[in-house]
Amino acid sequence: KAVWALVEELLPGTLWVAPSLAATKITWYDAVRKCIELTHAAIEVSATVKADMTAKGYTASASDSNCIAYQDTYAPGRKKVYRLLTDAEWMECYNTGKLNSHSQREWVGDAYDSSNRVMRHYDYLNSANQYYAYAPPANSSTSNGGGVTGNIGFRLARIV
Repeated sequence: KAVWALVEELLPGTLWVAPSLAATKITWYDAVRKCIELTHAAIEVSATVKADMTAKGYTASASDSNCIAYQDTYAPGRKKVYRLLTDAEWMECYNTGKLNSHSQREWVGDAYDSSNRVMRHYDYLNSANQYYAYAPPANSSTSNGGGVTGNIGFRLARIV
């Protein structure tokens, strides 16, 4: 919750996030598919936008390449379209110094590495390495050498 309060503080009125949107144990691609599914289900999204999404292959069963295209080129900047937060948005939250230890360990969807689609989170064991990549998105749990850190999850957002 601290992260979302901070995002709202930094970008007032631009992001809407509900706790009920949380999903866990999914890949990066599954998280993007969930964004697409929620966008199609949203009554405030126009039929024209939904038809355009369907024509481009942005459906609940989108291919991995369509998930990448949706997250990187289609969703950014579009109002009412669900997407994962960008690496820059997460870094801005972190760099304010307002995140508590619980929020710092929250998993994020990282669109920065579009070729590997890596999972990232704050490395609380090594503050010099503020964010580090764990594993490709095909894994639903990962290990950092000190044990399994499973239950990777994402939170979704959209511009309203």
